[in-house]
Amino acid sequence: MTERVRAKICWWKKLLIVLISAILAGFIVEGILQFCEAGKSHVSQVVSLQDIQVKNGDKMENLYVMKEHGEIKIDVSGMYINKFQYYYTAEKNFQAEIIVETPNLYGNWEKQKIQDPCRSNLNNSFVNIKNNVKSITIRLPEGVTVGDFTVNNAKDSNGYRILYICVFVGVFLSFLLFKKEMGKRVELGFLLFSMTIGMLFIALQPPQFTSWDEHIHFYHVFDFFEGKHVEWNQAEYYAYINPESKKKVAFTSKEEKALQIQYFNEHTQDSGYSYEKSSFTVSQLGYLHMAIVVAAGNLIGLPFYVVYLLGKAANLLLYCILMFFAIKSIPIAKHLLAALALMPAPMVLATAYSYDVVLIGFLTLGMALLVREFYYPDKKISRGMLVCIPFFFLYGSCPKAIYIPLVLSAVFLPQKKFKNKRQCWIWKSAIILTCILLMLTFLVPTAGNTMASDVRGGDTDVGRQIQVILGHPWAYIQILFENIKNTFNSYMMGIESISTMAYEGIFEFYMVVTALVLGVACTEPRKVMNGTTKRSMNIFKISILPLAAGVLVLIWTAMYLAFTEVGEVVIKGVQGRYYIPLLLPLLMVFYTDKIHTKWKEENYNLVMFMIVLLIWHLALYSRFLIPYCS
Repeated sequence: MTERVRAKICWWKKLLIVLISAILAGFIVEGILQFCEAGKSHVSQVVSLQDIQVKNGDKMENLYVMKEHGEIKIDVSGMYINKFQYYYTAEKNFQAEIIVETPNLYGNWEKQKIQDPCRSNLNNSFVNIKNNVKSITIRLPEGVTVGDFTVNNAKDSNGYRILYICVFVGVFLSFLLFKKEMGKRVELGFLLFSMTIGMLFIALQPPQFTSWDEHIHFYHVFDFFEGKHVEWNQAEYYAYINPESKKKVAFTSKEEKALQIQYFNEHTQDSGYSYEKSSFTVSQLGYLHMAIVVAAGNLIGLPFYVVYLLGKAANLLLYCILMFFAIKSIPIAKHLLAALALMPAPMVLATAYSYDVVLIGFLTLGMALLVREFYYPDKKISRGMLVCIPFFFLYGSCPKAIYIPLVLSAVFLPQKKFKNKRQCWIWKSAIILTCILLMLTFLVPTAGNTMASDVRGGDTDVGRQIQVILGHPWAYIQILFENIKNTFNSYMMGIESISTMAYEGIFEFYMVVTALVLGVACTEPRKVMNGTTKRSMNIFKISILPLAAGVLVLIWTAMYLAFTEVGEVVIKGVQGRYYIPLLLPLLMVFYTDKIHTKWKEENYNLVMFMIVLLIWHLALYSRFLIPYCS
């Protein structure tokens, strides 16, 4: 038996250990939790009408029709309640305020308020309490009918919890058992982590949009291959008219999540809404990969929610592939790129409907390949790279053309990398021309006053805003730099950039995220560069810095034109996620081979990925598993 065959057998044994251990851990821990809960719980029971007191409500058999300032109080005499369940009907979505009397750590009764958002299409609410309760008070808006109050203590295993434990134990053991393999190739560690945690993230998300402008991206994905006239089914229309919101998501338990998924799938074939499709724009190329998967799912007749998840999975898969090859290709800062790619904000975008995956993924891959060419100045650039580098920058900038100037750093590649002078000038001229043409898709509508204003910004008008800028250029320069200065820390490496989780809010332990990225940037294992490589990399650093600064100016100017009210001095609409494509090139400016560490690469990778695993446990457990899947 050869050494190679032995290595393969050993690899399969390790994989089998990981799979069996992860599955066993999931079911064992769930069994222990079920046993602990069994001691507190009893059988489910309907609340007796004698225990119900109604204020401003009319009784109708076993139901109550609420009037203005309606309130229902239920006495449950200190019994343990796992879930409190009630039936309701309403013409529109509403929010109930539930006041629960529970014991504090000293055993004294105190009131706790729970906001319970209710969707008019579900008719049942399940509220997680998991405590002894003295009384429950429900405040409801006028016109809501409620009843069938039930203390739900039924024994019920949680599949989401089992999956959560299996994934985290599996990832943890994989990094331990495949320590050497991951140590040699950090991109493999990224791929394993991003795919497993990413798919778990998609499974835990509520059946509602939670990322930035996700309902708009959903709209463009689902009508991508449709003709001029688009017919939506009821499920698609319902998802669209209930967009992402900063308010609490309406699904506060796994039962409510299941009800909404059931509603989606039951209304897949029902007619919902029709409209005339808008004209195609270059930015919509960012939806192509998701649209292909969604169209295939619809073609074979899959239920809506399955198609909906497949669209998200397609976005995640593309992100993982692009970042895998970016990490594999870049000769330096591999760990930094892997750490950045696994942080909350980019992973939220990767698991949502968003064209930012195309923007971030293709630009990062293009930048990684470009850095490799600068790093090896004596090596001729291949024909494949002559095509791939400009293509990745071009396609990555289609969603937002203002990022295309980053490709201009390629014109600073030394002439000796090319076959001859003619090839060098043709290629660099093509890059400049490509940059100009794509920028025209942004500049021409702006100059011609046909660029659309965003009404969400208020009294916006691109034409009038341009007149203000041209009439007061020095004032605008001051406004621009003041806004950039005031937000630079939080948007570059702070809470508003890679630590935000969109409408789920800022990751509480954002300092861990910032410390990890900066720590990796300063301490990761480095290669010693020779004199020629140093000179070439210095050219890259000198060229990329003003280009990144120029893109930053374009980002703020675009939002000033389209999203900010005319004449305002505070620019609205700019978000930290717009800085993500700039993080790698800007951090590369400070890269040096003068810092040396004594870490073994395999140990370094293990520690880095364990910290990332901790970050994602802290992010998913309290924000997704507990509120939406318990």
